[in-house]
Amino acid sequence: MKKQAKQKKNKNDIFIIQVVEDYLKIIKCRQALNKREFIDFEFMQLVEGINDKELAQKTKPLLEKLNYNNNKVILSLPRHQATCRYIKVPAKFPAEIDKIIPFQASKYLPYPPQELVTGYQIISTDKEGYSHINLNIVHKDIISGYLSFVNSLDIKNFSIVLNSYGLCNLYSEIEPKTPGPKMIIDLDGNYVELIVASQKKLFFSRSFKAASLQSLESILPEEIKKTNSAYIKETGQAQVEGVVIFTNKNISAQSVSSNISLPVELFDYSSKVCPKELSEKIKTTGTSAAGLIGIGLKEINAELNILPQEVKMLRVQAFKKKEFIKSTVTILLAVLALTLAITKDLDNKKHYRDKLKIELDKISKEAKTLEELEKRFGILESQAKYRLQVLEVLYELHKMTPKDIYLSSFIYEDENQIALRGHTPELNYVLELVSTLEKSKAFGNFTSKLRYATKKKTQTGDIIDFEIICLKKKH
Repeated sequence: MKKQAKQKKNKNDIFIIQVVEDYLKIIKCRQALNKREFIDFEFMQLVEGINDKELAQKTKPLLEKLNYNNNKVILSLPRHQATCRYIKVPAKFPAEIDKIIPFQASKYLPYPPQELVTGYQIISTDKEGYSHINLNIVHKDIISGYLSFVNSLDIKNFSIVLNSYGLCNLYSEIEPKTPGPKMIIDLDGNYVELIVASQKKLFFSRSFKAASLQSLESILPEEIKKTNSAYIKETGQAQVEGVVIFTNKNISAQSVSSNISLPVELFDYSSKVCPKELSEKIKTTGTSAAGLIGIGLKEINAELNILPQEVKMLRVQAFKKKEFIKSTVTILLAVLALTLAITKDLDNKKHYRDKLKIELDKISKEAKTLEELEKRFGILESQAKYRLQVLEVLYELHKMTPKDIYLSSFIYEDENQIALRGHTPELNYVLELVSTLEKSKAFGNFTSKLRYATKKKTQTGDIIDFEIICLKKKH
């Protein structure tokens, strides 16, 4: 038995954990030659009102049973804990989108950007430089609860991913040649999650909780229709071509199909991707592990990781530090090995090693001084250049702005983007300003577009709130 347990322990194992109000689920997978294999599964019923510390205490023995050994952990975030929107943003690259989405998120939840945590998937980009993205928004208090949970378990390498992406991944794995929009439904106890996936990407998702299996059968057709209508309205895409239900429950696909006028299939998903023994173990719980399995099937993009920005920055710094230490140690070992190889006389090895250390210390001090000087010159040069450009743009903008336009915000980002916000009594004044910007010298390297213009009523009359985005042209 000890030998078998030892074989199971592997640094490359990945643990996917999900916690909902009623239960805790953990699935363990391992990277094989060309795919990931699922090794084991644990399930625990939870009492109502359990706190983070108690939850960690109950989770620890389950991880020990699964031979957890400081492995990578992915927390599957239940769909009902997030708000999701299909939106269009004026950016194409993750670095640009990362700056925009915090402010977009606060439009959909009544909280300031600093109280919200986001993740997203880029669905598509167009020729005009806009991206269609699936935006996931979670209140920081929810994420703080998960951070407290992993900290109590001393888990260092972890990420948080919306369960919906797991369902999308799982369906893409089972039916890789089905491109058209399909609705995938996951029946997880009384929790029901509905997503729309197309071309292996998640376009839309929602969830609800049913009182019982009997009530679910009666309301499911109506919920499918409601989801399809909301998906079409939000994304502007064509309606779904069919419905797939992940379940091992006794539900009539024919009955559901006749009520929604769409083909319906029932998928016993676990038997398609898990060993028979593991599949049966999952089924006995009466819950679903579809999202967890899907998350474990492949590497998740960094943009989908729903972690606070400060946590992400600390991780980047820690990674850079680790890589620097590894590189330094490798170089020093290589230099030392070369020196020892050249030095045949064993009695002189200590002398050469000490001499090498003295020379390295000298070079390090000189290099550090040069690096500091170079860094200071670089900062001064970039600051001077930046200030001159900003002053030129502001001066030009002051000259060309019509007198009936009142600018309230000017944002100049990394020489690549300028955002102008303000209000005016007439839309024509805004269009005139956009046209003037395109022709001006200071804005010659930018493409100017009216992002929005919204009419508002005030005590003094109607005004137009607007935003103009100026994106640097690519040469």
